[in-house]
Amino acid sequence: MMTSENSCPGSSVLANAIVAISMNDSEFLHRAITATGLLSWPVFGEGQLVFDGEALSSDHPQLMKHPYFWPYTLKDLIDLMIHLEGDADQGCLQKMPLPVMMDYQYSALYLESQPFSQPESVQKGRPKLRLLSISGHAAMAQGLFASLEGTLTDYFDFSFRNLAWDKYCSNDPACIQQGEFNWIGEEMREWGFNCKGIWLKVLRTVASHAERLFAQLSSGSFPLLAEVDVFLCSHPSYTCRLFWPLVTRADKPLLGFLASAAVLEMAVPADDLTQWLRDFRDMAAHPRVQFATCSPLFAEKVRQQVGVVIPVTRFFGFHVMARGSSYLPSKLSEVLIWKSNNDWIDNWKDFHKLLDALSVFKEEESKVHLTFKGLRELRSPGEADYSSLASFRATLFLPYEPSLLAFYEFYHLGMPLFVPDPSVASVYMYNGAVAMSSCTDSIVSPTAPSNECGCYLHEDESYAMRIACVRGYSDFYRLPHVQLFSSLAELVEKLHSTGERRLQEISAGMRLESGRASLRAARFWLHALRKVTAGRGAQGL
Repeated sequence: MMTSENSCPGSSVLANAIVAISMNDSEFLHRAITATGLLSWPVFGEGQLVFDGEALSSDHPQLMKHPYFWPYTLKDLIDLMIHLEGDADQGCLQKMPLPVMMDYQYSALYLESQPFSQPESVQKGRPKLRLLSISGHAAMAQGLFASLEGTLTDYFDFSFRNLAWDKYCSNDPACIQQGEFNWIGEEMREWGFNCKGIWLKVLRTVASHAERLFAQLSSGSFPLLAEVDVFLCSHPSYTCRLFWPLVTRADKPLLGFLASAAVLEMAVPADDLTQWLRDFRDMAAHPRVQFATCSPLFAEKVRQQVGVVIPVTRFFGFHVMARGSSYLPSKLSEVLIWKSNNDWIDNWKDFHKLLDALSVFKEEESKVHLTFKGLRELRSPGEADYSSLASFRATLFLPYEPSLLAFYEFYHLGMPLFVPDPSVASVYMYNGAVAMSSCTDSIVSPTAPSNECGCYLHEDESYAMRIACVRGYSDFYRLPHVQLFSSLAELVEKLHSTGERRLQEISAGMRLESGRASLRAARFWLHALRKVTAGRGAQGL
């Protein structure tokens, strides 16, 4: 059931599969599919799932007759074979070496060599530091606030204000919905063409909006300028441009934490992208500004586009740290399926039924009964909070982007994660907003040194080549203790055979790695805060 490491499916498989469908030969098609490990294909779901010329109902007998069978459409099968042949042209995806990684950890500030001892000012009393976030992503700002407060209170006397136009702000008592700034959210609901020619929501005339925010904070109806020591911006990164006048004209420090799913192009109109890349380069070079990300992929893409190195700091568990949640598997017979907030496919019922069928088939041997639950089944109050999610046996994590913030949340919980192997990752990625927004525009000179692997900046590269490069920068495959599977059959096998003791060992390893990352991140933010506040009198260090 696993894709062979020594062979690449070729045109003969594609031709035979098409013949099988045209001849209505279900047994031949079943053999062709299982022989190449195609059970890993998630079926993106474009309406009815069709097999043997008829709609596949939820109680289709074929599902139980062949428990390893997955219902394909002809388009799904052809698309996958094209990708597999592209892999074959490149010598097989799983054989390709990962790209050489630059050391992004603290590289911009050389923080790894800096001491983490308490400064003399701590002995004299902690300096006050007032932080303010104005954003459309309330939870991200609040999570960063909680992380800073939990690790750096020996150095600073923090106070936080989290103002948001985010509709989920009301879910967090520390978040304050301020109608005075709702106009930013309204402006971000405008529609326009992005750099790919796709009609998406964009933020137009960002420079004029930045002037409006500056006036509002300095002398308008809600003057906060004198009450803030450091501003914080986050997702999407384009909103950081709104704070630029506060830096250049009011000498206010700015921290920008650009999350794992961020790309510089998100929410940027096509005509404004080049100017934004230049502005971002200028902001990153300013002593009062410090950008950071938890995504090596984002850091590499920024380096290629702008010529700026953004430090990578994996501050795990933004949302779960403040709640103290951790892996406590009281539901050892249940496995959580995480796809996305809307599942991004319309075949989730069939997907669950297939996993259930595979599990029943395996249950006779393992004597372990497992059921699968998706996020959409946890809609009751309290069922979808992190303490509840941490009670499952494990999580089947199906990434629709090469970098996702939720991955770090689950990792920090110590939740055992089962993720598609790199050899089949290509069929899961590039289906979200990041891929929709990502473009090849760059202000870096073509003669400048570049990474030997163009990553997904270069559209002329083959699909297989680009996804091989991207996976090299994905923490799904860079962090230890993540469990990989190359087919759904192998997934179910591992879920049944991995006992409770082994699950706890995996969880302990994840928590240890998360703790180390948190200490490194605390060191980074300490020096970042010192940098951006340097020379600011009593507030500086």
